[in-house]
Amino acid sequence: MIKNARTKPSPFIVVNVKQSLIYDWKSLLKKLYGGKKCTFKIQEIKEICVSRTYPSLMNHRLSYNGSFLSSVITNKPPKNVTKMKPGEFELPLPVYNGLLPISKAKYQDIMSLLKFCGPSAVNFFHKLRYE
Repeated sequence: MIKNARTKPSPFIVVNVKQSLIYDWKSLLKKLYGGKKCTFKIQEIKEICVSRTYPSLMNHRLSYNGSFLSSVITNKPPKNVTKMKPGEFELPLPVYNGLLPISKAKYQDIMSLLKFCGPSAVNFFHKLRYE
């Protein structure tokens, strides 16, 4: 549906992403910044680079071919950083662990529309969790 929402100047490029690929960068960076808010917008970042030489400096860029911007991480890096092999790093935990529940009103709306769905869709919607 999103892919077909625009045709001019060109259609949207939609990339299917599994939930297991969405990480909680906000929590990891909050830990690195000593519980304070991160100094840059996380959603706009395309690439993050941290060097072993300067572990309290985080380089990031907002496009795939733009220049790197630098931000100082306020918390000192953990002492076990030196135990990591070159190229190793701490990866944040996944944000999602399964399907998210929907509201009860939304679930009831879906149930009223099941008459327009095929058997496999009906089976899927009956298994949805709701609050």
